Amino acid sequence: MRKPTLSFWLSIGVIALALVWVLFPEQNLEPLIVLILALVGLVPLVRSELIPWLEHLRLKRKKLNYLSGSSKINASESTFSEMFDGTPLELKLVKQGFHQYPVMIRTFFEQTDFRFKAYFDKGLSIELRKFFDVGYEKVDEPPTFPKTTNEYIVAQFDIDDDGIDELILGVIDCEEILRDVQLTIYKYHPPLFTEDLNRLHNWQRLGTLTAYGIVGEVKIELKSRAVCIPRNHRGFYYKWALADNKFVDIGDY
Repeated sequence: MRKPTLSFWLSIGVIALALVWVLFPEQNLEPLIVLILALVGLVPLVRSELIPWLEHLRLKRKKLNYLSGSSKINASESTFSEMFDGTPLELKLVKQGFHQYPVMIRTFFEQTDFRFKAYFDKGLSIELRKFFDVGYEKVDEPPTFPKTTNEYIVAQFDIDDDGIDELILGVIDCEEILRDVQLTIYKYHPPLFTEDLNRLHNWQRLGTLTAYGIVGEVKIELKSRAVCIPRNHRGFYYKWALADNKFVDIGDY
């Protein structure tokens, strides 16, 4: 059960002050009640408008082009050419409130494709499957090869709002004006024993989300229990809501 919010406690304070004012009308509590009511209205605005705007500015300063969100996002982006030339995409992960959480996600090119690996401070690592079918050249026979115009993202974000960050692997096919996006989202369950850190069973895939035909600039909006990708055309959008650890498509595209 979630803890009561600040708005809840402010509302309780207003009710308490109103009762005191009824019992002791000689005490002019009206200015204080009006002030607290203003704060009650301000808190949702700060959460829905101010915090996302500040987060947008922070991500712009980090030169992240594709991500925005309603709370703190830890992320990195890179291009096909940068990683193909030997510069891996690395994201140092923010520590969580428990041990056995990975410390880094590293993406690099090997042979014919990119690999995503999670690293732990015990020297162990594990490869995370990406489940991508977007961003590959069309060939009659395998192996398939990533498009040279692809861009990749790795992000850490608490999408299920449980206080523990999930990990997001993403590819953006930038070959045409109409762009395609695909995201694989993992929830990590720490094992009891250190020797079990590199088990694939510790990683629960919440879903692989695909958005086709984005016109021009791609913007991936990470929110509490939702992911939204505007199509930039007549107000259409892709959107998925998280319910019971599964994503439900609620988009209008």
